[in-house]
Amino acid sequence: MNSSNRPFTRLRGASTVFSLSARTVVAILASLLLWTGGDAAQSSGPILAKGAIKQVGAGSITFNDKPDATAVGLDGATVVKVNGQAAKASDLKAGMSAIAFGEQGKPATEIRAYAPRSPSTTPPPSQPSVYGNIAQIEGGKITIEKKGQPSVTAAFDGTTVVKVNGKVATAAELKAGMIIIALGAADKPATEVRAYDQKATTPPPSRPGISGTITQVGDGKITIQSKNETSSTATYDSATLVKVNGKVATAADLKVGMLAGALGAEDKPATEIRAYWPR
Repeated sequence: MNSSNRPFTRLRGASTVFSLSARTVVAILASLLLWTGGDAAQSSGPILAKGAIKQVGAGSITFNDKPDATAVGLDGATVVKVNGQAAKASDLKAGMSAIAFGEQGKPATEIRAYAPRSPSTTPPPSQPSVYGNIAQIEGGKITIEKKGQPSVTAAFDGTTVVKVNGKVATAAELKAGMIIIALGAADKPATEVRAYDQKATTPPPSRPGISGTITQVGDGKITIQSKNETSSTATYDSATLVKVNGKVATAADLKVGMLAGALGAEDKPATEIRAYWPR
C-alpha cells in the first residue's frame, strides 16, 4: 500500500468519522493557500520548468523549452491556476505560458498558466500605467523611478503576468535597475509587468542592424528605409525592448514616418528598437 494513501488523521464527531490521506491533506492545504492569496501565494518552491506549453497529457505537461522539451508530472494534489484563478488540469492548453513549481522527480505542486487576456481586462499597450527603472520591490509593490520626475509605485499580486526579457517569469526575478513597464489601471494591481535587463537585452548602441525611416510596421515586422532609399525589414517579438523618444514604449507606439534604429543580429528578432519623431 502506497504511504501517500494511508490514513493520515481522523476527525471524530458525535456520529461521523472522516479519514483523510496525506495527499488529500496536502491538497486541502494547497487550496487554502490559493484561497488566501497575498504573499503566501507568491512563493511555491523551486521552479521545475517554465515557458510555452507544448502538450498536455494524462498526468503530465510538456514545456516547449529550447533546445529540449521538458515534461513535468501532475496529479490530484497539483494546484492549477490560469490567469491567477483556480482551475483544473483540463483547463491547461497548448500555447499558454506557464511555470511549474515543485521538486525534481515528483509531480508539480503548482502550475501557473496564462492565457491571452481579452481586450476588456488588458489596457491598450500604448497606455501603460507606469514605466521607468525599478528602484525597489517590497511587499507586492514596485517603486519605479523616471528621470526628472517623482518616483511612482505599481502594485502586483498573484494574477499579475510577469515577463522578464520577454519570457514568463515570477516576481522574484524582478531586480532593481531593470527597465520596467507596468500595464493596468492605476488603482488596481498591474495586469502585466514587463521587465528588461539592460545588459542582457541591449547590444552596443554603435552597431544597429538597420536605421532610417519607418515605412511599414505590424505583425512582428518593421520596414525601415535608409537615406539611400534602400528598404530593410527587421522582425520583433515580446522580448524586443521598444523606446520612443527615449522612453520605454511598446510596438504599438511605432508609427510610419518615425526615424528608427533596430538593434540586434540580422537573423533574429531585434533586441531593441529606438524610434523618434522627426523634428
